[in-house]
Amino acid sequence: MARNGTLTVVDGAIGTELIRLGAEASCIELENVRAPLRVLELARSYVEAGAELLRTNSFQANRIALEARGVGEDVIGLNRRAAELALEAARGRARITGSIGPIGMRRRSPAIEAERARAAYAEQAAALVSGGAALLLLETFVDLDEAELALDAIAESGVPYGISMSFDLVDGEPQSLGRATPAELSALAEARGALFVGANCGTGLLGIEATIDALSKSRLPVWLTPSAGVPGTVPSATAADFARLAARLRDGNVAYFGGCCGTDPSFVRAITESLDNC
Repeated sequence: MARNGTLTVVDGAIGTELIRLGAEASCIELENVRAPLRVLELARSYVEAGAELLRTNSFQANRIALEARGVGEDVIGLNRRAAELALEAARGRARITGSIGPIGMRRRSPAIEAERARAAYAEQAAALVSGGAALLLLETFVDLDEAELALDAIAESGVPYGISMSFDLVDGEPQSLGRATPAELSALAEARGALFVGANCGTGLLGIEATIDALSKSRLPVWLTPSAGVPGTVPSATAADFARLAARLRDGNVAYFGGCCGTDPSFVRAITESLDNC
C-alpha cells in the first residue's frame, strides 16, 4: 500500500489529539470503551487525510499500567476494542498496527521483575491480535534490555512486528534516555526478526537527520514518526515541515512516515499531498 512502492503514510498522534478533543489525560486507553466514537472519529480523520497505516489506541494498555489505575481486569477488552475500532475506521483503506508502549520496568519503584514484564507484553500483544491487529509496533522505547524482552515476548503473537525508540541528541549524536543508540537498536531488531526499526517522538525534527542517517545503515526498513516538538511545549515543527521532510524521504530507506505527539490530521494530509506531488 506504500505510495509509489517506497513510503507508507502512517497516522499522527493519538494521545495528544484525544486529549485535545476532550479525553482525560489519566488513561487515554479507557476512551476505547468510555468514548469509542471519539476514538473512531479520530482514526477516520487520519484515513481521510491519507494515512495508510493506523495505530491502535493502546499505547499504555498493559496490565501493569492499568493495574496502577485500578482497571487491570480490563486489559484484554481494552486492547481488543482498540484493534476493532481501528479496523472499523480503516474499512479496508488502511492497515492497522497494534501499538505497545514501554512498561518502564527499570524506571518504576519498585522495579518490575522481568517475568512479570514479559507476561504483560505477551498478554497485550495477544489481545491486540485477537481484535484484528495483523502487525505490532513497540514504540517510544528507551531501554535496550527492555526492548529485547518486549521483542521476545511479542514474537509469540504469530504476527509481524517492529520496534521504534525515542532518541534525543547527546553531543550531536542520537541517543535514547537509556543511552541506547540507533545502531544498537538496529542490531537488536535484526537479531530478533523485526520487520522494521525506527524512531518516534523525541524532540521532533530537531536533529532528525542524524537519526535518519544512523537508522538507514540498518538492513531493515526504517519507521519514522517524530513529534511536532517536545510534548508540553510550543510545537517546533509544522505540517509544512513534515511535508518537506516527506519529499526528501520518498526514495530513501525510510519506509514508514507519520507523526507522534502534537501532530494531527493536517500533518498527515500535508505528507500525503507532498508525496502525491513528487
